Amino acid sequence: MKTYITFFFFLFSTTCWSQIPVWLNCLSGEQVHDSAETDASLWIATSGGLVVRDKLTGENSYYNCANSDLQTNHIDQVKVDSDQVVWIDNNGLTSIQNGVWTRYPDISGRLTLDENGDILIASIEGVYKWKGMSFDLIPQDGQAFNIISDVIVDKTNGDIWVSSYTFGLFWVSVYRDGQWKTFDDGNSELPFESPTGNQFSFDSDNILWLATYNGLYSYDGTWTNRTSAFLLEQELLVDVVHDMQGNGYVLS
Repeated sequence: MKTYITFFFFLFSTTCWSQIPVWLNCLSGEQVHDSAETDASLWIATSGGLVVRDKLTGENSYYNCANSDLQTNHIDQVKVDSDQVVWIDNNGLTSIQNGVWTRYPDISGRLTLDENGDILIASIEGVYKWKGMSFDLIPQDGQAFNIISDVIVDKTNGDIWVSSYTFGLFWVSVYRDGQWKTFDDGNSELPFESPTGNQFSFDSDNILWLATYNGLYSYDGTWTNRTSAFLLEQELLVDVVHDMQGNGYVLS
């Protein structure tokens, strides 16, 4: 039986307190948006740039617009692919490998890793997939992505899921067997509108979960509203994640 735990966050601080000295503050007041690891380093995306912590020495390096090729200091996502390449979207996609920064200014969007550990970017043009030396584009078809909330890949079959909205109107698109299929309130139980949240997570049974502005949904061939089933006190959800045991955690 799966357990879903709801968290309510009203205040964020980068200062960590503990009765024993195990918490380390590696930042200087910035908000943390994402993190990823290479074999040697921990990469942290913040509102003030990139923080890179050497896992062997514990030393931190700080990158911002003044001392690197970053175009802005605000970074939402950082991913590390199967070749240990670091990827960020920073007013255009940037890769970092062995100290070399490479920009792809015409590509921008939400980042994830595919079933092979390669970088994938959901953008307003469609989905860009890295092919080792360059990107292939899977054009969006039918309902335009417009404002993209999240993208996730089903590691068992390579299906690409994208959540997006425009003027609050909400839909989910999946790329499967060479074709796009769109779900909205007209052909599923998904909500009519959802201007915030819209984050995906797969559980241990490979069921897809979606946290929206109007509740919690799951997909196992059809979309089902799970908000009341798990006695969630809030419909306005920000995120959903799962641990290794399959337990779900919902941020409201």
